[in-house]
Amino acid sequence: MVTSGLGIVASSAFFAASGSAWTLASILAIPVAFAAAALWATSERARRRQTVQVSHKRSTDIAVHIVTERYARGEIDANEYQRLIVGLTS
Repeated sequence: MVTSGLGIVASSAFFAASGSAWTLASILAIPVAFAAAALWATSERARRRQTVQVSHKRSTDIAVHIVTERYARGEIDANEYQRLIVGLTS
């Protein structure tokens, strides 16, 4: 019987019962790989959603700024300005 540094007993009976060390490792590796893939996919989806929200808010801010500038230059009247702002911010 051989004891590893982690206190795990490595005996021929253990390996005979599990098939081999590689079989045990592959049984453990598959669920770990699936869990890692699921975590990555979830974080990637959240990152994309956040990017879309930020870009949409920035686009709205730029559009409001342009409408405000047009109103300040007299290109549109107060009614048109209000209509455009409400349309952009709702």
